[in-house]
Amino acid sequence: MVFRPTDDATIRPDMPTTNLGTSSTLVADASPVRDFLLRFSVTGVGSCQVTSAKLRLFQVDSSDRGGDFHTTASNWSEAIVTWNNAPAAGPKTIASLGSVSTGKWFEVDLTSVVPGDSIVSLRVSSPSSDGAYYSSKEGANPPQLVLTLGPPASSNSHAPIFIDGNSGFTYANGVRSGSGTASDPYVISNWDIDLCQPGAGCGGSGIFVRNTDANFVIRNVRVRSSGSINTFSYYDADVYLYNVADGRVENSTLSDGRSGITVEGSKYVTLSGNNLSVQPIYMSSGGGGETQVAGPCMSIHSSTSIVVSRNTLSPCVNGMESFGTTGMVVSGNKFVQDGVYGLFLEGYGAASTVGALIEINQFGPGTDRGIEINDGANVTQTTISGNIFSGQGIDLHPPTIADCCPSNTMVYGLAQLSSNTITTDNLVNGKPIYYFEGCSGTSINGIPVGQLIVVNCMNFQASNLQIGGVIEGIVLSNVHGATIINDTLSNISRFGVLAFNSDHVTVTGNNITAGNGIQFYVSSNMLVYHNNFLGGGDFAGGAYQGMDYKGSYDSWDYGYPSGGNFWWNYNATDNCGGPQQEVCTGPDGIGDTPFGLDRYPLMKPYPVQT
Repeated sequence: MVFRPTDDATIRPDMPTTNLGTSSTLVADASPVRDFLLRFSVTGVGSCQVTSAKLRLFQVDSSDRGGDFHTTASNWSEAIVTWNNAPAAGPKTIASLGSVSTGKWFEVDLTSVVPGDSIVSLRVSSPSSDGAYYSSKEGANPPQLVLTLGPPASSNSHAPIFIDGNSGFTYANGVRSGSGTASDPYVISNWDIDLCQPGAGCGGSGIFVRNTDANFVIRNVRVRSSGSINTFSYYDADVYLYNVADGRVENSTLSDGRSGITVEGSKYVTLSGNNLSVQPIYMSSGGGGETQVAGPCMSIHSSTSIVVSRNTLSPCVNGMESFGTTGMVVSGNKFVQDGVYGLFLEGYGAASTVGALIEINQFGPGTDRGIEINDGANVTQTTISGNIFSGQGIDLHPPTIADCCPSNTMVYGLAQLSSNTITTDNLVNGKPIYYFEGCSGTSINGIPVGQLIVVNCMNFQASNLQIGGVIEGIVLSNVHGATIINDTLSNISRFGVLAFNSDHVTVTGNNITAGNGIQFYVSSNMLVYHNNFLGGGDFAGGAYQGMDYKGSYDSWDYGYPSGGNFWWNYNATDNCGGPQQEVCTGPDGIGDTPFGLDRYPLMKPYPVQT
């Protein structure tokens, strides 16, 4: 099989914003510095084995150094890539070329980074000031990626594998080949591992690797359970990687265990092309009761430079959870039928998600919340782009309020977002998600919006919007001055408007059909009036329509006689009038008794202004 690049381009730091994607040459040079990028889309391999992958480049100007080759992220296009926006080279040099001469083809062995159907993205540099010039895809002799395929390997049974340290990569532990280098990794492949073992019950991990820094790949492995799981540990997973570097898990089928893949305390790990599923597992909790103990299909904890790409997580109790990560890439995955959430960015500490790229994933159908950002989470320098949500979109989870010890306190604190990018090519139920951060004086009016999230902004206005079918309609975090007016927020499962740590926000003239209506946390000088709270949603039948946690100087009405809001479940009488409702000469359209925080609840829906 021979593939030509879909994209290639030279990039230059002395021309940092100039795109050179149409050039007929690709250049690797140290003076002036020039790197080049290549990307191939490999398809049609299927279940066959890639026995050889060779990159072929045609040299058009001799050099004493042909270049150093690195993998890189695939989120670039030759039409727009420049030095400033190009993805960084991976930390490992996967291959190098020495002296190259004009008019000849040169080959680079890429077998270690082409497992099968995949996107292959490379960045090439040179330490030599005698630059190497190659023909680009626009040139006379375009680059080629040449694959040699073998038949699908037979799968053989193997007991669960436990590897502790580099010395554990042995034939007895399922290693079929390799020496542990980047170009020749240890290969554990084509095994069928049953979590049920004679005399040991059913459970545990299928493959457990810890304390290693040798390069390895787990490929085309199946982990399953021939019986019901009856032994349990929170450290169980079909594949568990702990304190490892330079590992890959690819094209494997992982099911039936407590969790599919867990990566903890590790770096430079790639998880690609796997099929994962986790079903509920119930264990006796005493007294005749049972507890559901199954975890998510994938967990990434306290790890750096983890790539999660082209996996299918379905069905799962929950999709993927992550906390304490730096430089994580989650790209091209399918989160389908995944219970409460697809991707859960947990809290429990400072800087819980730093520098992540979450792109081109499918969330749903059958996945409740696509991305949940937990209370207490700190998400920074993260990009979310090109994702499709057919469920309830992005959940910026409100703080958990303790009901004891002491009461009325936040358990984990508020979620914190900073220096993030969420682009409008994220679609929820076919409409764009709008994310504003660090803005001032911004207004959106009457445009299609799937969800609206506003962070660290001043003097913001949202008017005449129609948002529906999501978990939260409008979310404000650290917003100072805003007006939410004349919006229709319908079929919202939880919060029509949710605000954290904000002030001087006016919410008026809106129709809200949501489980929890409007909720404020640690906010001040908030004004809520002339809204129609119409119930609905998933929580308590929509009974809890207004909440104000540790607010100060907030008002849920506009005084008398203007009044407050209409509440679908307010059932008091209207026989009196006046600021104290003590003049009982007839109705005035305002209930005779307050409703929660609203001193002057309206008896009928307020006509939304147009």
